[in-house]
Amino acid sequence: MIKLATFLLELLRICLLFILGTAIAYGLEQLVFTTFLNLEIDGWYTTLGNFILFFVLYRNYFQFRGWYKSALNRKLKRNTTIFLLAASAVCILGVPTLTLIRLG
Repeated sequence: MIKLATFLLELLRICLLFILGTAIAYGLEQLVFTTFLNLEIDGWYTTLGNFILFFVLYRNYFQFRGWYKSALNRKLKRNTTIFLLAASAVCILGVPTLTLIRLG
């Protein structure tokens, strides 16, 4: 019963971290894109990039600081982390870059 309770608390924690993290990231992206680049970006690619970034942060940092402890908790491999962070950067920065190229 205790394992179930800690699992449910961890699931609630994941949801809250995801909502807060992606909301802050989206707000910062909109601030940077509209202030410095004068672009209105609202797309799925930036959301996908934020999701990938949250996944990497959770697997490498947040999963070790929660309520649910397991022997199966492991960090992502270094190559996987680098690949996912690069994919996230391409998703987040690719849309404004392509928009600026098209407008330029």
